[in-house]
Amino acid sequence: MKNEITVGTKVRSFDFAGRELTGERACYVEGTVVAKGKCPPVCVCSKHYHILVARQVFGGRERTELVGEIVYPPLNGTEGMFGATDGVVKIVAGPALRSGTLTAGII
Repeated sequence: MKNEITVGTKVRSFDFAGRELTGERACYVEGTVVAKGKCPPVCVCSKHYHILVARQVFGGRERTELVGEIVYPPLNGTEGMFGATDGVVKIVAGPALRSGTLTAGII
């Protein structure tokens, strides 16, 4: 599976199988991919997005606990306990990082 999400892409990462944007089943974060690779400190694989969270929705309500933090969802298509992830992370907008504004890359 070709992974089209690159560093600098604005994305929405869903917590659960549902992809609801509103209502009590809406659970996701939105932010910018700042790197791709291992997630610290104990990950044994290297197949994760590193997303700087700008917005968090849980149970259909805006939350702030993860805003400004980095989250590490698996790359789309990564095999896991329940099979391959299938579009857990969706593109919201294309690459937005400008050279020199944020250190980002493959880890």
